[in-house]
Amino acid sequence: MKALAGFAGSSEQRYEIVRKIAAGGMATVYLGRGVGALGFERPVAIKACHPHLLDAGDRTQSVLDEARVAALIRHPNVVATLDVTLSGDSVMIVMEYVEGLTVAALVKAAARDERPVPASIALRIAEDALAGLHAAHELRGEDGRLLGVVHRDVSPQNVIVGVDGFAKLADFGVFKGDTRSARVTATGEVKGKLGYVAPEVYQGSPATRRSDVYALGVVLWELCAGRRLFDEAADAATMHRVLAGSVPALSSLRADVPFELDGVLARALALDPADRFATAEDFSRALETLPVTAASTRLVAQHVRAAMPADANANASASGGSSLAPTAGPDEELRTPHELITPVRPAKARSRLGSVALATACLALAALAGSLATLRSTSTARSPALAAAPASAAAPASAAAPASASVTAPASAAPASAAAPASAAPTAAGRANRQPVHRRPGVGPVNGSGSSISPSTTPAPAPRPAATVFDPAEL
Repeated sequence: MKALAGFAGSSEQRYEIVRKIAAGGMATVYLGRGVGALGFERPVAIKACHPHLLDAGDRTQSVLDEARVAALIRHPNVVATLDVTLSGDSVMIVMEYVEGLTVAALVKAAARDERPVPASIALRIAEDALAGLHAAHELRGEDGRLLGVVHRDVSPQNVIVGVDGFAKLADFGVFKGDTRSARVTATGEVKGKLGYVAPEVYQGSPATRRSDVYALGVVLWELCAGRRLFDEAADAATMHRVLAGSVPALSSLRADVPFELDGVLARALALDPADRFATAEDFSRALETLPVTAASTRLVAQHVRAAMPADANANASASGGSSLAPTAGPDEELRTPHELITPVRPAKARSRLGSVALATACLALAALAGSLATLRSTSTARSPALAAAPASAAAPASAAAPASASVTAPASAAPASAAAPASAAPTAAGRANRQPVHRRPGVGPVNGSGSSISPSTTPAPAPRPAATVFDPAEL
């Protein structure tokens, strides 16, 4: 785990890099942890700009300016920029961590499951992104003037839908303001992804907020259609299709999409910027008038979780500045921040412990049942032997012995068929009420009270003790 300094020139270490999430042409994104006093920890996304890109002139200052302005955008639908720090010769931008999927990942999951994203879900995601985009466009300085912020890279990779159901706009890394250069650089390089760049930008005009409205219109079309709108093998072919303005109607592709949405998208994707919605807020209001109502955040959250693979952690996206979906190396496993901080016992281990406990209980019950069966068989074996003891030598019937007395039966006594007093002769009722006789090693038979008796004696009938019921739940 690599520690980063909190600020340039400071020995205070406030951030730790946990693992690499993704790498792109502009920067590498890491899952990090913000640390503080008294054990405070917070998961963050850390975007490290490639050092070789910071060598050209004032590029480092430009990155710092971008991060500083992005930190001023405070909106629930914009990934928050928390801090900027230097680590060696690389600029680190610390941002909010969002667990979820990008719109690009949602479209891919819809193709995988062969189930398109519901129109209500797509509308909710678009309205959330438009709200965040409008907040960025309306950002003002300390003097109250608009800063002229333009995102310039609105794309499915930069709209992240969290597992909480909220969509957030990420990566203002190529935005421009009034103090920044034009949309096309001095070398003629066009910033942003070609399939989402507005036509006027290809023609050399500077990007405006209406250019961002165009890009978000393309994102909404692709989210509903489940495929790319401008997806050509060559860059020149993509630019040609964008400039031609050929956009198929969504209602011709999906029966559940209202034709009114075609009209809204036609205005958002108009070739002439003057024909588009003037603001992202106007675009959002037009979506609210459609017969299809945007879904609730609860339903969006359910859809995002269902779209994740079985190993949801492998697709948890670290937002804030990364236009790439997170990927793991061959020896890495992406985990949520909670799992990195608090290890959880695997479900398989919990299931195994439950099986062992159940098996132990079953063995205990089986042993108890065997003991009871042995006790009953011993009692049954003793009863016929005691019943065969002669009874004719007992006292006369008139001299009935007390119930607790022991009666001696000599070996020369009368046969068992002779009459015997009721208190001495074992009858069926007496056998039924007789206590079990137990034998201990080295000791003669003992009666229920523990007193030793000779083989020639029989215990007097005694009241039958109450039956003992064994409840397995009490064991």
